[in-house]
Amino acid sequence: MLFNSVQYLLLLTCVAIVFWQCAPRGRRILLLVASYVFYAGWDAPWRTRLIAMGLVVGSTIVNYFFGLLVAPSVAPHPAPAPAGGVLSYEPITARVFSRKTWLVAAVAVNLGVLCLFKYDVFLSNTLAGLLPTHFQPWRWTLPIGISFFTFEVISYVADVYRGITEPITSLLDMALYVGFFPHLIAGPIIRSRDLVPQLTLRHELDWKQVRTGTARFIWGMVKKVFVADVMAKIVKEAYGDVAGSSGLGLWLATYAFAVQIYSDFSAYSDMAIGSALILGIRLPENFDMPYLSCSIREFWRRWHISLSTWLRDYLYIPLGGSRKGTARLYVNLMITMLLGGLWHGAAWSFVAWGGFQGLMMCVERLSGMDEKPPENLIWRAARWFVTFQLVCVSWVMFRAADGAAAWTIMRKIVTLAPGRLPVDGRPLVYLAIVLLADVLDVKRSFIEILNERPAVARWVGYAAATAFVLTFARASNNEFVYFQF
Repeated sequence: MLFNSVQYLLLLTCVAIVFWQCAPRGRRILLLVASYVFYAGWDAPWRTRLIAMGLVVGSTIVNYFFGLLVAPSVAPHPAPAPAGGVLSYEPITARVFSRKTWLVAAVAVNLGVLCLFKYDVFLSNTLAGLLPTHFQPWRWTLPIGISFFTFEVISYVADVYRGITEPITSLLDMALYVGFFPHLIAGPIIRSRDLVPQLTLRHELDWKQVRTGTARFIWGMVKKVFVADVMAKIVKEAYGDVAGSSGLGLWLATYAFAVQIYSDFSAYSDMAIGSALILGIRLPENFDMPYLSCSIREFWRRWHISLSTWLRDYLYIPLGGSRKGTARLYVNLMITMLLGGLWHGAAWSFVAWGGFQGLMMCVERLSGMDEKPPENLIWRAARWFVTFQLVCVSWVMFRAADGAAAWTIMRKIVTLAPGRLPVDGRPLVYLAIVLLADVLDVKRSFIEILNERPAVARWVGYAAATAFVLTFARASNNEFVYFQF
């Protein structure tokens, strides 16, 4: 079920109406049922959907128990806490295995399932190229959202082990943490301490929050339908004929993809955050005007923020971060970005993309250009221009069919190779609009304006905007780019 569909709008509307009439436990049950209905609405064969649903439920149950086992102490039936005191928990995990053993098992199980479904073909083809034995992959259909909820449950178990958060003692809350439908398929990647406490509170209906969520949802839908999907057609035509397209055409198509992936993924995040806000739940921001960055390091602080912070907290820092010397810092940085690239896709082109990101960050750190942007306007503009061009170069590796295609595209762009020009000047126009919208923070102004209007005019505007957008959504109805990850 896509956010940009009539089915989802009907689901969200019905859930929101019933949600605000229920008690806290009833709300959680409602949200869990709605989440599973939403996930089961994925357009795929029934067998694939059953396997995907089994993975979500299985991940919930397995990691629920892992969370209890890695906790500093666990009490299946704690006694009532004394007045002014705290509960006394009896440690039990040491009776069988250590907490660290359970943590390693949890990480291994979760990553093993992810590798089985996402990297089986990639690993088998890689091994077949290195060894004479032919490895036959299972060739599972990749369940949507598996990369996102796998990283979420790993962060949950790790946080419980480190004592950062308490284990979730309600299986219902654990199921909702994993399956909450606004973020289930493509994030943001949420920490349990940010979501679970909100699920157990009795929210009072806040119409301003509902209006803000609705405006945020509409903003995301407009970006998806009128910007991302338009650019997607241009990119598909040019990148689908690399041999015949000219260097200029591929250059414009690369700009089109830069606009597409930003508008597409940030649109999903806006719609997810807006959907949750309508239900009184706040999800973390995932984008902060990344194309205005003046360094690659700054770009990753602004782009896919929930993944960037996850890689920092659960990979880069545990590897040693910058605490073990300069050489180790660069090694840790490269490992983090290489694995971050592999997380995005099971192909060497994604590994190369991650490696390129890591290499750029290492060069910036060596040169001191990863510090805060310069105050001089001209130097700042130059730094921004170079950073944006490097980001666009990296998008070639991200979007190309394979490494050979990426190399051909970059070679033809650099040499301005002749050929067919399948692209007009729209990518430059759309790029200018996207950058200007970020500079002027149009999204914030849009939300504020809709919140200030009289109620009748506001809701009529919402309905008209939604109906207008859906007219075009039915024509394209494209999936979001990050569904494939």
